[in-house]
Amino acid sequence: MSTKAVGLLAILALAACRAEPAAPRFPEAQRKVAPIVSDSFSTEDARDRLGESEAVMRFAGIAPGMSVAVTFAGDDWSEGFGLADVENEVRVTPDTVFRIASITKPISATAVMQLVERGQVSLDDPVQKHVPAFPAKGEHVVTIRHLLSHTSGIRHYKEGEFNHKASYDSVGAALTIFKDDPLLFTPGTKYSYSTYAYNLLAGVVERASGLTFEQYLTEHVLTPAGMTRTYL
Repeated sequence: MSTKAVGLLAILALAACRAEPAAPRFPEAQRKVAPIVSDSFSTEDARDRLGESEAVMRFAGIAPGMSVAVTFAGDDWSEGFGLADVENEVRVTPDTVFRIASITKPISATAVMQLVERGQVSLDDPVQKHVPAFPAKGEHVVTIRHLLSHTSGIRHYKEGEFNHKASYDSVGAALTIFKDDPLLFTPGTKYSYSTYAYNLLAGVVERASGLTFEQYLTEHVLTPAGMTRTYL
């Protein structure tokens, strides 16, 4: 797939998990949902409204395509709309792989809690026990529990960091962006959503399990769940 391929809807990881596309069912859902979504991604309609150059680059200002799935009691219907690859005009299908973004967080939390159940990690362990590259914050102790619950005081993205595209060879190297910054508050006293706190949990998984984060997720979370097309 082209490097310009685009996918922004995290909930669609479920559709990407299946090895084979399901036969269209749920006629009522299909009847009601499909026309609405299809109209939104109509290339001809988009050209009329937006002009040729922007036609395939916008859906409500965010994406050129999406995949929709409805499942209930073992029955399901799924269909793709719009483009997965704008440059090569590749259509979205029910098997198109989308970037799942922060849906990664509950997957990461599942991995950590498995290690907690096995006694390899305690929720009250200080972060430094598993990720020594993260410096102590004076008298403030940041625990695994704080990381999981977004109460650590570790900051979220600063302006411009969301689109940061640098690649790092290790979790430790990736911490350089935020590890020396002060905490926003005393751990456990407030809630503040933090992607960087969850980056630290990847290091916890690696140190406690002896596997890379990707290896652990593949062997203990994704494969058992049948998520054979989900990957880092």
